[in-house]
Amino acid sequence: MRQQVASQLADVKEPTEGEADVLFVVKNGEEAESVMKKIIDISKRL
Repeated sequence: MRQQVASQLADVKEPTEGEADVLFVVKNGEEAESVMKKIIDISKRL
């Protein structure tokens, strides 16, 4: 919600090229662990 509100502010910039390539949505607590593992895997490849 905070990001949705912030995105409407004039001083908020668009992501740079390659900055926002992946979006994860956690719909319930059961998905949190698998999403965190995916994020860790991506960070290890950078």
